Amino acid sequence: MPTVPLRGWSRWLREHSVTQPVATRYAAVTGRFQPFHLGHLELVRIAAGQCDQVIIGITNPDPGSWHEHADSQHRHLRESNPFTYWQRHRMIEATLHNVRDEGWLPQKGWTIVPFPLDRPDVWFDYIPRDAVQFVRAFSEWERSKAQTLEAGGYEVALLDGDPSTAIRASAIRSTWEQGEPVDGDLPEPVRQVIASMRAGTASGRATTALGHQMAETPAGSAVT
Repeated sequence: MPTVPLRGWSRWLREHSVTQPVATRYAAVTGRFQPFHLGHLELVRIAAGQCDQVIIGITNPDPGSWHEHADSQHRHLRESNPFTYWQRHRMIEATLHNVRDEGWLPQKGWTIVPFPLDRPDVWFDYIPRDAVQFVRAFSEWERSKAQTLEAGGYEVALLDGDPSTAIRASAIRSTWEQGEPVDGDLPEPVRQVIASMRAGTASGRATTALGHQMAETPAGSAVT
């Protein structure tokens, strides 16, 4: 699989320098997005610059898809998956709408879909076979994921990541569970979605490791 080296994680927005571009009709970025943070948004931006349409696939979309993996000791745990598929969809959708005027989204926009990583037999029902999967590797888990996607039939663009600069969703979740502000590493629309969840106005239910549940509201509820 091609490796796409970058100059530096923290300098991407200033330098915008992918040194080995991969042009494609569809580009895909997949992840649990628990929650969707600025590192995820950066990878979406990289992928968006190489395609006509970017697809964001939400893995672990429901509790039935939470499975232990040798290269990831936590991704199957309830406390590592506090946000429902619907809530994560809202976070990503709101964020991408917020950046539309920046001019980097592809001509045909974006699509957000579930992507059950544990079920390769249905992958092409959600993300087409001809999509290039963009994966940034900070650990063995991401490298294993890239190999799995390639073995399943996708072309994979593997980006080198510096672990020392990685944004850790686990740290964000810990802060959120303690009731502290989750700023800095989150896009503003994601902060708003989380704030509305705390206020009981976001659709769905989030359960923290401390056992607190946010109120559930009808599917038509809006987050502004």
